Amino acid sequence: MYKKSVYNIEVDKLEDDKLLFFNTRTTAFGIMDRPTKALYDGIEQFNQNTIENDTLKNNFETLVNNRWSINS
Repeated sequence: MYKKSVYNIEVDKLEDDKLLFFNTRTTAFGIMDRPTKALYDGIEQFNQNTIENDTLKNNFETLVNNRWSINS
């Protein structure tokens, strides 16, 4: 099961409905589009074993690999 990192802060809304995030632990900035933000918001209920959409799978892997979401 995964959860959002407590170190993430939504910093700003950007053009094209994208969001700028900052991770206070890693000092990393990231930009999320709306579909990725929806995935991030529901990460606690997300089952990675049922992902069939390649874009969604890549977005999930990016969230985890960059520590925006962590394995709880």
